[in-house]
Amino acid sequence: MRKRIITLVMVCIFSAMILQSLFASEGVVFNENFDNNNNEWIVGDYDNYNTKIENGKMIFSYKLDRETGYNWQKTNLDGDKPYTIETSIQQTSGVQNYGHGIVWGIKNLDNFFSFTVTNNGYYRIAKMENKVFSPYYTGWTKTSFLKSGKPNKLKIVNDGDHIKFYINDNFQNEIKATEVFGGGVGYMISRKHAIEIDYLTVNGETTDEPVMFSMKEEFDNNDNKWLTRDDESVTLSVKDGNYVLQNKTEDKGFFTWSNFKVSENKPFTIETTIKHQNSESVFAYGLIWGISDVANLYTFNISNNGYYRVGRIKDNVWHGYFDWTESKHIYKNGKSNKLTIKKVDNKLKFYINDNFVNQINFENFFDRGFGFAFWNKQKIEVENMVIRGKEKMSVYDDIMEMFQ
Repeated sequence: MRKRIITLVMVCIFSAMILQSLFASEGVVFNENFDNNNNEWIVGDYDNYNTKIENGKMIFSYKLDRETGYNWQKTNLDGDKPYTIETSIQQTSGVQNYGHGIVWGIKNLDNFFSFTVTNNGYYRIAKMENKVFSPYYTGWTKTSFLKSGKPNKLKIVNDGDHIKFYINDNFQNEIKATEVFGGGVGYMISRKHAIEIDYLTVNGETTDEPVMFSMKEEFDNNDNKWLTRDDESVTLSVKDGNYVLQNKTEDKGFFTWSNFKVSENKPFTIETTIKHQNSESVFAYGLIWGISDVANLYTFNISNNGYYRVGRIKDNVWHGYFDWTESKHIYKNGKSNKLTIKKVDNKLKFYINDNFVNQINFENFFDRGFGFAFWNKQKIEVENMVIRGKEKMSVYDDIMEMFQ
């Protein structure tokens, strides 16, 4: 008897270890309670929709009598393995017979899956592939489990063989587990109505690659649409693997930038290598970031005589975080200098030729422009620019007709 008990205990322990190993690789991929907007959902009042986060909810209102709006996040969910997606949505106003709900497996708005419901008691499971919209089954299906005008919990469960759909914990339907297009998860809303979203959780396994933004510019071409110009004041040109910037004036500064989708709420790194071509010039040149226009930007500059500074222009007013500071790490006489900015926790750290020189408290971007500044008569050649961080979702202006 004792031997049987010991054997049984060992089997139970072994089974528990197996179960633990099975679930150890699964976990929370994405969790949103809308207590803040640290995940950088698109918020604002646009021509076709209005989105805001307040009182622990995301309020999503669509204004048009046609078409559909979207708001979604990129995640590194491995959609080819078991996963669960769950949310709670309440319709608060508007038309009763058009859908809202979850979109997932998103690559872009041409390729995704959707699980949507209406306030008058219907649900639909569908796929958009290469701009072709295909409902599963017969399209809209009547259900008795939706609560009109009240919060409804929608859940999607991929068990490896099938993807199952639940409304308020009641099974509705299933489809065969299928390869997803991407890791994006979020919401859609069709036609003129408003919803409140309480939470979103995504559980499962992650892919090897995190959701990152990475841009490396070596100026072999101008695919990033850097400004080019040649007149009596300034020359800007992408030439021979460099971004050549020549200021021909005695008393002006010039700024040039492109927009990149890097999140300001997560750690990021910006770096560039710049060669100075005028040994007699001692004027400022360097990086700009978080720029919306020439009146609102941040800048990290060096000079050819061995000084650096960090400053901000806000509403066209200059603010220096500290005065010009001499640094032994700046190479002079036409040598290339590498400038690096790293966001670590709530600090911005500044490096010259990989040597830490100073730091400031982080301040929010004015916008998503990154580029270069150079004052007064001098010529510089930008050899490269690298930006790494978490990708920020952009405002999706493209909308599409959904079929009732």
